[in-house]
Amino acid sequence: MKIVYCISAMFKSGGIERVIANKVNYHVNHGYEACIITTDQAGRPDFFPIDERVVTHCAFDSIIRLLLPLFK
Repeated sequence: MKIVYCISAMFKSGGIERVIANKVNYHVNHGYEACIITTDQAGRPDFFPIDERVVTHCAFDSIIRLLLPLFK
C-alpha cells in the first residue's frame, strides 16, 4: 500500500509535523511505501527524524508563490 501525506512543511516543530514523522516512520517499518508532499519546505531539513525510505517531495516553494501573482 502507498500512503501520502500533504503538509506545508516538515521543518517546523509543531505537533502535526511530529505525528506525520511518527506515522511515516511506522509505515515504512511495516512494509508500506510512504511519501510526504510539502508546499513550503524549499530544501530545509526536517525538524523530526524521517526514515530515509520515506520519499519527500516539495510541490511548490516560496519563490514560485511569490512569482505567480506577476503572471496573472
